[in-house]
Amino acid sequence: MTAIFKKMFIEDNTISFCNKKLYELTETIDNRGKTPPNNNIETPYPLIEIASLRTDGRIATYRNCSKFVTEEVYNSWFRSGHPKQKDILMSTVGSLAELKLFWGDKGSIAQNIVAFRCFDNNLPMYLYQYLLRKQHELAAYEIGSVQASIKVSQVIEYDIAIPPKELLDSFDKISTQLTELIYQNEADIDVCHKVSDTLLQRLTLQD
Repeated sequence: MTAIFKKMFIEDNTISFCNKKLYELTETIDNRGKTPPNNNIETPYPLIEIASLRTDGRIATYRNCSKFVTEEVYNSWFRSGHPKQKDILMSTVGSLAELKLFWGDKGSIAQNIVAFRCFDNNLPMYLYQYLLRKQHELAAYEIGSVQASIKVSQVIEYDIAIPPKELLDSFDKISTQLTELIYQNEADIDVCHKVSDTLLQRLTLQD
């Protein structure tokens, strides 16, 4: 998608952009401040951490989730709610401004990650690629502390160049279809990993 984005929005000098602040385009899902009760027993409610963002590809991977919450905690603990499909996840501590799309229907964010949810449905895929292209500038919002971190209140002031709606619609359609295929492939890989782990456990027990 990076090549398509570049061809559509960078190389074409005829496009007229308008500038808006990130906070004008999105709301922030922010549950930072306190770690929810969790453990390593797998549930349908994974706790997404930076390891799930520090990967190749464009979507956060459940395969890298090692902590999970109960249904009760999932439904009651997270003050800003949960990420939804096409939300943009960003790390704020440690490995700064790691960016991934949230895909699927279950997952929690708390420490060190926020999500940006676009007000316009045709914007998320473009905004993700735009922020990814500016990742080094977002990471530069680092504030002085013992551990590297960035201030979300400064990030949401970032200027975003918005192209005409018809281009957003076209890019959104293409990139959504491709991302859905990636998600389905990731889901198949996860199933294969689980089957493989189960078979290895059985073989170990037989030995």
